[in-house]
Amino acid sequence: MKRMKNYSIPLIVCSLAALLLTACKDELGWEQVPEKGRGISFSASVTNGWDTPPTTRGTLSTGISEPVQMEGGGQTFYLQASVLDGIMMQKKCQSVQATTRGAIRTASNMYDAIGVMAYSFSGSWDDGQTPDFMYNLKASKGSSVYETTTYWPSSETNIRFYAYAPYSADADGITLSSANVAGVPTLAYEVPEDVTDQSDLLATLCDETASAAHTSPQAMELHHLLTAVCFKTGDNMAAGTINKITLKNIKYKGTYTFPSSTPWTSDKGSWAIDSDVKDFTCSPAFNTTGTANVQVNTGESVFMMLPQTLTGDASVEVEFTASGESSAETYSCYIKDLASWEQGKTVTYTISITPNSTKYFLNVSLDKNTYSCEGEDGTLTITSYKETAGTKEAVEWTIIGFSTDDGSTWRESPSTNLKDNEVIDFADVTGTGGDSPQDQTFSIYNTDYETTIPKTSDLTDATPAVDVDLSLYDVEGNSISRSTANCYVVRAPGTYKFPVVYGNGIVNGVETDEGYKSIINPDTFTVFTYPAYDVYLANGTLWYHNDGGNTMTAATKRKYTLIDFPNSYGDVITNSWIHKNSHSGSPLTPTTAELVWSDAENLIRTENVSLTQSGDEYYVNFEIKKDDIVEGNALIQVKGTDDTVLWSWHIWVTNADFSQTKTITAAKANNRSYTFMAVPLGCIDESNASYDYAVRDMLIKVRQSESNKVAIVRLSQPAQVISDRVIYVTNYQWGRKDPFPYKDVSGLVKQSQGGVATRIAMYEAIQHPNTLYLTSSGNISSWHRSNAENFELSEAGSEGICNLWDINLACTGYKAYFWDLFYALQYVSKTIYDPCPVGYHVGDGYAYVDFSQEPASGVQANRDTGTPLSGIGKTFHAKNGTADVDVFIPITNRRGCASSSGEPQYKSIGSSIYWTSAYSIPITAGGIYYLARSYDQYSKYSGGNAADAYAVYPIKDNESTFTYNPSVDPWDDSTGEISVTMSE
Repeated sequence: MKRMKNYSIPLIVCSLAALLLTACKDELGWEQVPEKGRGISFSASVTNGWDTPPTTRGTLSTGISEPVQMEGGGQTFYLQASVLDGIMMQKKCQSVQATTRGAIRTASNMYDAIGVMAYSFSGSWDDGQTPDFMYNLKASKGSSVYETTTYWPSSETNIRFYAYAPYSADADGITLSSANVAGVPTLAYEVPEDVTDQSDLLATLCDETASAAHTSPQAMELHHLLTAVCFKTGDNMAAGTINKITLKNIKYKGTYTFPSSTPWTSDKGSWAIDSDVKDFTCSPAFNTTGTANVQVNTGESVFMMLPQTLTGDASVEVEFTASGESSAETYSCYIKDLASWEQGKTVTYTISITPNSTKYFLNVSLDKNTYSCEGEDGTLTITSYKETAGTKEAVEWTIIGFSTDDGSTWRESPSTNLKDNEVIDFADVTGTGGDSPQDQTFSIYNTDYETTIPKTSDLTDATPAVDVDLSLYDVEGNSISRSTANCYVVRAPGTYKFPVVYGNGIVNGVETDEGYKSIINPDTFTVFTYPAYDVYLANGTLWYHNDGGNTMTAATKRKYTLIDFPNSYGDVITNSWIHKNSHSGSPLTPTTAELVWSDAENLIRTENVSLTQSGDEYYVNFEIKKDDIVEGNALIQVKGTDDTVLWSWHIWVTNADFSQTKTITAAKANNRSYTFMAVPLGCIDESNASYDYAVRDMLIKVRQSESNKVAIVRLSQPAQVISDRVIYVTNYQWGRKDPFPYKDVSGLVKQSQGGVATRIAMYEAIQHPNTLYLTSSGNISSWHRSNAENFELSEAGSEGICNLWDINLACTGYKAYFWDLFYALQYVSKTIYDPCPVGYHVGDGYAYVDFSQEPASGVQANRDTGTPLSGIGKTFHAKNGTADVDVFIPITNRRGCASSSGEPQYKSIGSSIYWTSAYSIPITAGGIYYLARSYDQYSKYSGGNAADAYAVYPIKDNESTFTYNPSVDPWDDSTGEISVTMSE
């Protein structure tokens, strides 16, 4: 991309002085062609303006700008612009003595030949006509008319003539549409680079009826198709020589479509201009004497350019040597906003150069002109000073703004960081100046981008479902006895339904309370007094130890453990079917089903979600159309009669191959077997995704305070398409059943909470499945209240309920959670709040602890840009005796629970964090596993906050449980070391 010299640029609109080729129509006359009877000939005239030319120059002008200072050397250099109707010569009605190739044309110096196309037809003209009568016929000028050897047809027919000049073979850059093109013809033109070869392009059309006598030449009135660009001297002109004038970054290729009807005043034809640009130069070597209003580029040096809307890079550059100086100075100015270049008009730029004893210098440059579409830092170098009699003094400068629309609008750049849709940020916007360059740093942010996700053939080509009940199929599409969950997997377009049931309230066709009623009886705990914090299960009773041997009361023991699980009203769930529960004596009646959010546009359309009833059972129905289906996630909720949300379900659309599970045997968990789902929960694997970053050009404007000189520099962020394998997952706040999308979408709510006392209860979270509850930066451990007995907070503190995702867990107090022992005895039993689909649950910590530090397959490539979060992951090797298995662990997106602004921020993808089913007391100890940033190992256990939203990696259900029946107290030191028998 070309850029201006770095001087101040006050822009000026060009003065339009349109001189009509002649003040009147100049007839060429007609003479009879001997012995040719009714031969066809043409008399041509040239009109200077659109219609009747105005009589005075004052009325011709359609716009005059104020003078604008140009950037450049020591002189004070101004440019002004005006626009006049018509194509003008040096003076109105002044003829050109020497008719050269690039001269402006009037009737008195018309071209020697014109090109003619003629269409014969009966009745009215239609666009099916072709130039069957004449095609690009060369009509040469005789003594006073343009003659042909063609005769008027003898039959009664209508003729339409299209004519242009100069004839294509006599000029550069003219290409006519072919003879077989029906309808209105076109003329392609490429402006010659040499200004003396640039034609004054003319065109017209006229109709002749079948009944005409044809006793005189066919009259044609030709019109100018281009824009004449002239330069003249202004007032207070300094003495010197204008060596060169260059028009820079000007569009030069276009196609003209002739008018479709007469008269010309109603249809002048139209130009389609290509975006390619080029520079055009004339070298007038014009000596300035101080006389104003003298045209600099005359005759064939007048630029004859395509009419166009100028680009932001379009500029005028003038090379001027002041009288008495040995070297030339170059002055330049962007001209986009100065004057429009319109068809058949003259744009005149007035140059004024005023000598000044004090010379001001402003030079602005960039460390480079092209920056990454993903954003990066840059440096602006500014030199600003003045010089009087050889003495240089610093002059302050200010960055007054930037523009992303080629200077149409300017925005101030604050000195603070810009966010969201902002573009650029400068560390400082002012400087003291000096004759030595000053560096000013800035940050330019990423351009807008579009993500393209190819529709996977496995989804679009799958046989559409018809009223499929998702509770009758597992994640692989196999038929099963009815089993419900909080997440349902969809693998094809079509219509679906699922029963309005609490989570996993139905398992293998049986309504069960296993997901919402704990088997632990906290009132029968037996307390031991030994110097260790441990618990174990014996004969169905949870045994635990509390420091000091104090017997815990039932209420205290129950404080951290839910025995009965609440619904969205805070009432204890009594039946798997939602409508079979009640609140305040009234049954819960589902009334509406609605889409809450989706992370892919129109994945499930709002109008395609409904609630139906079959007998006394309620179902949610929805449709996914073939044209809409992609990998993605959505959330659907059902409301009751009082508009309270009764429950919500996650719809996961994926083409993952769920048969590709990985099973490991965890030696540290007494050789327990763990089978990982093929992908994390809610995974969107955009293996062929591409990010199409848009191009962005930017102008930065710097003003010198004392002289008001302005310098404008341009930088560009080229368009770029980045292809990548990208994995997104849904995120979860610990203990909640509802997912949160990997990006902000319509329907997602982020709500900030204050201290402990303002946290919500579980039932409130069920009522607001789309709300991500944040916490203040001073108290960020949890999102929920901690008293399990009445689902409310009874006292301040950071504790929380520990068994929201594993109903077998029981927590009795600070550090009294069974970890090493109980997990070795009992598999996870998923609760009504578990977010996984049928057949899977949130895994416990032992699924990860045997991963080796050295991966079998090495670190895989990963893209870590932060926006959007993306990445691949790493393959780990589980070393546990005879079962050595590679397990791929994806790097995932996640959300933080708090920030200084109260907004959850997308976190770095340097680590993959997966929740486990256990949550410790206090909550700040956390219950998560994560991939360390060094990419070399999984941490066994790390602190975390329940309010953070992390990923879930489902583990396949195992219905067998271990029994543990110690014959003696395992902590009785008097018995010595004992062996414990465990069986399934």
